[in-house]
Amino acid sequence: MGNKKSTLQILKTKTDASLMVFHYQFPDVCQHSWWHHHEELEIVYIPSGKGTLFIGNSNYKYQNGVLVLLNSNITHRSFDQGFEGIRYEEYVVQISPQQIEKMLEIFPEFKGISRLIEASKKVVVLPLHDEYDFDETFKNLLLKAPAERLLSYFNILETLSNANFETLDTFPTLNINKHDTERIAKVFDCIATHFTEDIGTKEVASMLNFTESSFCRFFLKHTQKPFKQVLNEYRIMNACKLLANTNKTMEMIAYESGYGSQSFFNKMFKKVMGVTLLGYRATN
Repeated sequence: MGNKKSTLQILKTKTDASLMVFHYQFPDVCQHSWWHHHEELEIVYIPSGKGTLFIGNSNYKYQNGVLVLLNSNITHRSFDQGFEGIRYEEYVVQISPQQIEKMLEIFPEFKGISRLIEASKKVVVLPLHDEYDFDETFKNLLLKAPAERLLSYFNILETLSNANFETLDTFPTLNINKHDTERIAKVFDCIATHFTEDIGTKEVASMLNFTESSFCRFFLKHTQKPFKQVLNEYRIMNACKLLANTNKTMEMIAYESGYGSQSFFNKMFKKVMGVTLLGYRATN
């Protein structure tokens, strides 16, 4: 990912608790910019639905909910950004890395959790199946007293350490530059607002007072992707939501996703998603 820039999210913990627990539901999401990072270790539990996680330079697709463990300062997009359905929901649990490191040093019983935390430096991802049901666990976290909540948190980590989880090839953010972060955020805002229009690098470069060639180098350096690829991915994510949740025609979906050519839309959808439009709709 290189020296990827992102927004630093500053979080405050209550004085009587080590853990911060949040529950977000649509439409109360997108609390911060697309790309952000934070010092705290973070668990994100998405109970159901399919989508794509954008973490560092990795795009991870899940089919039926997912549990994610992020170590400190891992750059990622808000996970609702890649969700393909309508009813998004997530639970977020965060803890200071210094606090958990002290706990793991003291108790030898936490060897498995120590290995899990080390693995999370590359991001731990557990796609959810029938054998993994965390719904009641995370719901109860919101209701428990601080001490009980902490015990439940370590139970979650222990379960995850024994599960068949995956790791992603990414690493912490370094050399944060606030000004560059703000400029990248403006580009993403422009894409979100104007993706149905005929926008390109020339227009966006002008908005940021770049030459077109300078903007292309700047955007590639900070996202590891060309602008056109990011724009197409955003358009395809919009198309996925329309295919899964509406009965609109392919022509209408192409138009509402920013494509003037049906054949080009078909080509780009297959390239990004790996299946045809009809194949995707048939399975969603």
